[in-house]
Amino acid sequence: MGTQKTSFRQTLRSRLLVRAFITFMVCGGVLLLFLPIINRTLKGFNERSTYYIERAKEAEGTTIARLLVLELSDFRELLQVSPGPLTPAEQPVIDLLWQKVTFNTALQGIELIQRQRDAEGRHVTFLFYLNPPGGKPMRGPQKVAKEFTGLEGELIAGINRWQRVDKKLLGTINYGAKKEGEMLLRYFPVHVLVPGEGPVYWGVAKIGINTAWARRTLAEELQGQEQLRRAVNGQLILILAIAALLFLMMIYPWVRRLTRPLDKLVAAVNDLETIQPQDYPLWLENIRQLNPMGQSEVLTLKKGLLRLGTTIPKLGRRLVSGESQACLGKMMGRHLPILQDYCTRLQALESQVAGQGELPAGLRQERQELMAKLQTLVQDLLRIWPADKAVWRRLDPTLGLESAWRLATSNLPAGVQLSLDLKTLPEVWGSPAALPLAVLYLVDALAPELDPGDRLRLSAATAPTGGVLIAIEAAGERLAASDWQEQLNPWQSDGEVRECWGPALAAALAAQHGGSLQVRSKGGEVIFSLELPPAGGPYES
Repeated sequence: MGTQKTSFRQTLRSRLLVRAFITFMVCGGVLLLFLPIINRTLKGFNERSTYYIERAKEAEGTTIARLLVLELSDFRELLQVSPGPLTPAEQPVIDLLWQKVTFNTALQGIELIQRQRDAEGRHVTFLFYLNPPGGKPMRGPQKVAKEFTGLEGELIAGINRWQRVDKKLLGTINYGAKKEGEMLLRYFPVHVLVPGEGPVYWGVAKIGINTAWARRTLAEELQGQEQLRRAVNGQLILILAIAALLFLMMIYPWVRRLTRPLDKLVAAVNDLETIQPQDYPLWLENIRQLNPMGQSEVLTLKKGLLRLGTTIPKLGRRLVSGESQACLGKMMGRHLPILQDYCTRLQALESQVAGQGELPAGLRQERQELMAKLQTLVQDLLRIWPADKAVWRRLDPTLGLESAWRLATSNLPAGVQLSLDLKTLPEVWGSPAALPLAVLYLVDALAPELDPGDRLRLSAATAPTGGVLIAIEAAGERLAASDWQEQLNPWQSDGEVRECWGPALAAALAAQHGGSLQVRSKGGEVIFSLELPPAGGPYES
């Protein structure tokens, strides 16, 4: 069987791909709109960082430059400086350096260390500290003799010896906390400009640079980085939220609209489990009116359901007709020998009547009983044998139930306990031939599961709704309510369905008459309850 080729443009997959691509482009456009904002933020952060770096470089460079350009010319007396009181020659140097220290707020202090040492190994040192550690701000410079030990002494000795700074020692001394406080220390050789002699090496300048501004700069830079991080994170979260919102706003309605026909088809398939026979034409009409919205998959499924929907009633009618014929055929097969036996015995009695003219009393009694049994059997068969066109009318179901009960229980195993309890029943609307078939179907389905000693009971009474309530109760070891529950509706069965269609056909007949058939377990018994509404109008068209 050939299959029709489906165009890719008409498939649900192609539509979803197109919608996803459009959504991706829209979301990508939104992301691109936020890129200038992010670039502007990053540019501001870069400019701010550059500003702080230039500020730091400028401050340190200015400090060092101001110290190196000190004009110490014409101070030949510095070459002969020694510990003791300040001399008039030293006062201009002190005033000049003190002015430099107080002018540059980036400096914490300066020490001028004379390269020569006295007998005790001390250097003559001019101290210029604005805020010495552990004390109050100084009012002016001091001249002291100071001895240096450890790495700092080695560094000063190296500078005095080679007039340069050893990088290894400089790195050891210039990093970490110092006794002078939290300062950044720098060491420089100091040369005095002597007229006629040029620059003459005098000693070492120990410079303490105030690091408070550096700490503030670092704190501000870290704060700026944190603000940038928060701003970028916030913008990214906002971008993702807007993108997700746009995705939901654009994709969800499209997908919902595209999958609406599929949802309706799924709902229609689910309705097959609970749909009643009288509602089946409406279910089929809903399938016909379903709009596939140009989707080839939905159109294919719709055609398949329509074919299935038009085939199920035909199969159902054939199944009901065939099963009823098979059930009646089996019943006739069981009762045909009985009819033949009755007829043979009656013919024998009639032959005796023709030969003798009159039968004895015992044979007359036997002849009357055979005639009554034959008449009852024929009447029972006529009540349940369906005509070509069943007649629907108001009827009393008592006679039909009795006939179906007698026919169904005539071939049960010996020892099965039978019980019949029929109350006065109200009239119902239905087919005189179809209603007894429901009982015949149920009893015929239960018969193979009954063993000697099991119980089977048929009762009928007025239902609380005013109709008729027919109950068939069976008790036996091989009976299970779950097995029969699956037979009522094969659509709801997930396992293997038994080949017995009696309960399903009985349920169909009950629904055809506006009633229902239920099965439940009570005290180890299986109870089929068939309820019919009171006679109020036709249910079969």
